[in-house]
Amino acid sequence: MMNKISVWVLLLLFISCSPPGDDPIKEDTKKDSDWRTVSYQGKYGNYRYTQAELPDATSLFEIQTGTRYTGTSASPNVIVYSQGGPGEKLNSDFGYKDLFDELSTQSDWQVVKVYQKQILNLKSEFALAEITANEGAAAASWSSAALFKVAKYWNTTKGKKVYIISHSYGSFLVPKMLADWKYEDYVEKVLVLAGRLQMPSAVYDIFAAGNAIGFQDGDGDGLFRETVAPLEITRTATDAAYVPQDTVLTKTEFFYWTRNSRKLQSGVGQFDYVDIYQKNNVPLTKVLFASGKKDPAVGYFTDTEISFARTSANYHDSDGTHSVSEPADLKAYVRFLE
Repeated sequence: MMNKISVWVLLLLFISCSPPGDDPIKEDTKKDSDWRTVSYQGKYGNYRYTQAELPDATSLFEIQTGTRYTGTSASPNVIVYSQGGPGEKLNSDFGYKDLFDELSTQSDWQVVKVYQKQILNLKSEFALAEITANEGAAAASWSSAALFKVAKYWNTTKGKKVYIISHSYGSFLVPKMLADWKYEDYVEKVLVLAGRLQMPSAVYDIFAAGNAIGFQDGDGDGLFRETVAPLEITRTATDAAYVPQDTVLTKTEFFYWTRNSRKLQSGVGQFDYVDIYQKNNVPLTKVLFASGKKDPAVGYFTDTEISFARTSANYHDSDGTHSVSEPADLKAYVRFLE
């Protein structure tokens, strides 16, 4: 009897002491009417947040201002922008202002920029100590859910036609949003620039460890699909050498933030979205994916990714780099949006 009791005590202690950030959210106890019925897992956990768990939508975005942005509250369309990075703060300007200039009637469009979790809680959660890869995945999923909440707000509460545009890290948050949420009920079009649908596991594992890696043309075919040598961020917090002038962080805080930012990227880059979309019949006809042949940051789409995007969604092939913003690219995006 004592042996059985001891076993149960040890089991209960193990369960109670397991770090909450390292386990996927129990979806059988949490429901959201806008959740898509999907089933998939990731190496570093799969997390979903209900809208009720997030702050009010009005605190999750900032309206873009500036002389070129002539849209007002009366404009029928709104661009909901998910920026790259991950950044310490919200960018001062919409990342694709040249695209905005190509729109036929700029006054018909308002631009809103969506906050991400690390922007709202930079020092308290991401700059004081190193987080786990699972905690990075949970934080990135929070940002993905916040993006959906803002898009839904502008459609249902403000009565606008919503167009989501994302770039780089933002274009990893969007594929997670497409998988988890019934975005098609509230969004007209989604433009996903310089992201990936099937990031190689060797790449996201490096990011999950707090380091970084990029891409190059390794075989001379002109396509950036081969990885470069990893950048290991191994200096101690007190020995961190590089701190940009525009950061609000100290040297030690910037060291932790740099490593933790990689874990945000692995958190949403870890999933095989081609497989997820196919198995769960995720509708993608409103989505355009764009990939740059010379993208050193996330790499150029593989043939599998291109084939899937062309047959199940929409695809644009760019001759450019990570910005995928050559003049021909911008014209293609505007044709898709309008």
